[in-house]
Amino acid sequence: MLGTSIGLRCLGWALGCLALAVGLFGGRAPAAAQTDSQPTFGAAPEVALIFVVGSAQTMRLPTATGGDGALTYTIDPTPPLPADLAFDAATHAISGTAQASQATANYWLVATDADGDMVKLLFTLTVDARPSFAVADPEPALTFVAGTAQTSAALPMATGGDGALTYAID
Repeated sequence: MLGTSIGLRCLGWALGCLALAVGLFGGRAPAAAQTDSQPTFGAAPEVALIFVVGSAQTMRLPTATGGDGALTYTIDPTPPLPADLAFDAATHAISGTAQASQATANYWLVATDADGDMVKLLFTLTVDARPSFAVADPEPALTFVAGTAQTSAALPMATGGDGALTYAID
């Protein structure tokens, strides 16, 4: 009889717990805990984009992973880029033909997931006005003879760039 008494008490306790669960969850089983996945750029290297004045270029920024749902990409601050460059949010690439030099500036690539979680990646962008050579003969012929002193050589002159130009022979 003692065994039956203990068995009924345990059954009563279990039914009480079941009644409490039904009351708390409205007859439904409790939902599984949902986790909020954060997007990340992982161990993305430092990004330094260098565009050259007058040169058509496309440079793609890193891809974020994780997050909840699809990721969307924006650049911060807005408007972020020189007038001749454009950001494509679908490919997260910056492209165009820069027409004027710009000192190095900091920007953020922002990836946002479906529930609003975001991650930012700092990158720099420079538009460089590299010098160019104006050469009448694209392959000037310079002849050097071993053991003979060379008195002069006409090398092409560079134009453009920012500031004074210096020359070196490598």
